[in-house]
Amino acid sequence: MLSALACAGGAERDRDPGITDADGGVSSGQDSGQSDAGAGVDAGPNPSGDVGRYQVHEITVTASNDGFRNVWEDAQLQARLTAPSGAMVTVPGFYYDANTWKIRYAPSEVGAYTYSYTLSGPAGTVSEGSGRFVVYESSEQGFLRQHSSNPYRMVFERTGALFTGQGFSGCLRDPESQTFPTPWEDKGFCIDKYRATDADACGKTYDQYMNVYADQMKPAVYRWNVNACSFPLWNQIDTTFPNGVATPNNYYNVTWGKWGDKVVRDLRRRGIRILMSPVGFGWQRAPYGNRCGPNNDQDCTTSVCGEHADMPCTAHNAAVVDTNDVQGLMRYYTYIVARYGAYVDIWELINEFPLPDAAITQLSNHLRSVDPYGHPITISWTRPDHPSMELSVPHVYQRSDANDIDLRQADALVAGNLGVDRVYPKARYPMPIIAGEIGEPFGTSSDANFELNMRVGSRIKLWSAFFNEAGLVLWESSLNNAQANGGVTFLSPELRQAFAVHQTFAAAMTADVVPVAMSTLQSGSDRVRVYQLKGASTLYGYLLHPNSNVTSPTTARGFTVQLDVPRAGTLRWMSPADGAERGSSAVQAGLQSVAVPEFDFDLAFSLTP
Repeated sequence: MLSALACAGGAERDRDPGITDADGGVSSGQDSGQSDAGAGVDAGPNPSGDVGRYQVHEITVTASNDGFRNVWEDAQLQARLTAPSGAMVTVPGFYYDANTWKIRYAPSEVGAYTYSYTLSGPAGTVSEGSGRFVVYESSEQGFLRQHSSNPYRMVFERTGALFTGQGFSGCLRDPESQTFPTPWEDKGFCIDKYRATDADACGKTYDQYMNVYADQMKPAVYRWNVNACSFPLWNQIDTTFPNGVATPNNYYNVTWGKWGDKVVRDLRRRGIRILMSPVGFGWQRAPYGNRCGPNNDQDCTTSVCGEHADMPCTAHNAAVVDTNDVQGLMRYYTYIVARYGAYVDIWELINEFPLPDAAITQLSNHLRSVDPYGHPITISWTRPDHPSMELSVPHVYQRSDANDIDLRQADALVAGNLGVDRVYPKARYPMPIIAGEIGEPFGTSSDANFELNMRVGSRIKLWSAFFNEAGLVLWESSLNNAQANGGVTFLSPELRQAFAVHQTFAAAMTADVVPVAMSTLQSGSDRVRVYQLKGASTLYGYLLHPNSNVTSPTTARGFTVQLDVPRAGTLRWMSPADGAERGSSAVQAGLQSVAVPEFDFDLAFSLTP
């Protein structure tokens, strides 16, 4: 007998006998009511079925797998929800496990929602049902939106608070592994591995890793590149199977999908927003044309193929994107939206792959048609010139030299000089910038001061980018040897501390801040660069003292800075390295000279009442 289990409150066809709910509420096993999208909210069932605003409500639908040739593709599940305001939204569902499908939704309104759903297959409707749940106010700030008057900033849609855009990304498995052991139990993570000889830095669990990097840094965003130093989510993405028969046949993976559930829930529980690239290594491991696993050239009889190890391999040129590829990716994106859309904030169509313009348009339009949240869309390589794009996500690998890294980074992020035929000036493309990967140049040869340069230079990258209205995602890969390989950022304990100091400082800013033109202070041969952000009644600053010698830096002394102060108050001076106070200055409204405390590399200030 086919059964559909969902929230009580409406008629259900083929309702499972023995499940009753006399008071009209949610009966155990019918709706998991998971409320796990918010910071500090535990993942797990809510017996009442109610859910906090912007948290995730989950509906479980139970029906037999029998009759489906491909449970991922032949089964079509959709829910139609009516919000308290009367607004209606359609949400796709997905196959979860044997005889189980799920629907996930993050509601934006407080009050009672009603819904109905239909699970259908090639022979017609398999199961249908209806129900209701109540949404209460929560501490969630809502999804990310472009600022209404400043196109370069993003804010949270409920509170209007400023989104800093600063975060990190890293490996969720050994990128060379072809066996995909359970990443949470395998102890394959490394913490503070800088040199190849730092063997004791590894052997850590996923939770240990996140407890250090995520909790200590207070990142605003994590970039999850599926299959890029991470596990894949598909066994096959294609439109022809078998032997050229044109039948939709995307095959995903039950186990890997649940691993992804853990990733997004854990990040959101920690208050971290997610930039997801569903095809995270497009230029090397394109999914289309693969019959199993992530690699075009792998042996399809290995355990990588998981549930579909018997499927044949087909050759495919990863540099070619044809109509079948686009169609397969569109269906894959529908699955990704259904499964992870209630947790994710930004979609990155594909990573480091030059999709044709027509494919970008088609895929973007499809994403918008199935995403009930309207998450902003981007792509790597970055294409702010394409009309479908809503963010720019350049990748910038530059040596962290404390003498001029702020200027070189501004050349990439503000002037848009990203290489041959890739010049995208910020002024020409009014959209938020989040540098999707930031690290050292690949193949960087180390020297005695390399780690110190990286530590100080990465801090300068972080602060100067933010004052230029750009976010950064630091690429951390402790599996690699940061000292010799480059291509990564070594998130040392000192840098993690500095990152958290920045996040606390930036989170207190008002959302109306805009940059003041960078100025330079001169005292003999010594100089200081001054970055400012100013709002209607707020003022923030970042002062950089270029130092070519990080081991024995010179000290900036005797400088004064001209500031146009919006209101009377006190300037609080602070060290970006550790958050220590460096003094205070009483100021009046208007243009005035202010003495700068002594400092070595950098100094920050904020105007307080």
